[in-house]
Amino acid sequence: MSIFSNSGNKEHTGHEPHPFFKRVIDRLPPGRLLLLSESANRYAVYAAEAGWEVHAVGFSENDQEKTLALADQAQEKNVTFSLYQPNAPLCQGLEFDAAVLMYAQLPPDTRRSFHQAVINCLKPDGGNLYLLAYSENQPKNTTAYLPDIRYREADLVEDFKGLQIDLLQENEETLPGTDQKVSLIHLTAVRNTENDSSDSVSFSVKG
Repeated sequence: MSIFSNSGNKEHTGHEPHPFFKRVIDRLPPGRLLLLSESANRYAVYAAEAGWEVHAVGFSENDQEKTLALADQAQEKNVTFSLYQPNAPLCQGLEFDAAVLMYAQLPPDTRRSFHQAVINCLKPDGGNLYLLAYSENQPKNTTAYLPDIRYREADLVEDFKGLQIDLLQENEETLPGTDQKVSLIHLTAVRNTENDSSDSVSFSVKG
């Protein structure tokens, strides 16, 4: 059984990449991308088409097959996909210019160690981290699909305290193809071991 909450299914998050993800990819110079919780929503292909070397990590063979099929259909050779293994190295000796976590809702006993592993995959001199996740604070009386596990901003601040957090806010949004409102947390941060200026890209949630 997966340790991850059932939160990344495209039935609930749309068939196209979230605008937050698009802004990340469009505004950063292309490099090596660690894409976490890819669920065949075209995130990997979108980034590869923008010039990124994409290393996707997912949590089911079905997601792996669909993502690689989309990459093949788009004739994108710059996409790899590995299944998450708790006891295996996450970044396989590579350093990444950016890591993006899309709806990777983890239980508390796993979340912090996983986030630390992601931090260690980033280049120490300016590797960027971006996260989009469901907040524990949801609109009242919403009937929208919600994952079992949702995040608090305070927990994310603690998890990523080794990074420079440039943006951390909740935003109420409408689920694609519905009139249902949900609250999502948007986080952008940068790893900089020297605490100097970096090439991080931060932006408001609405652009």
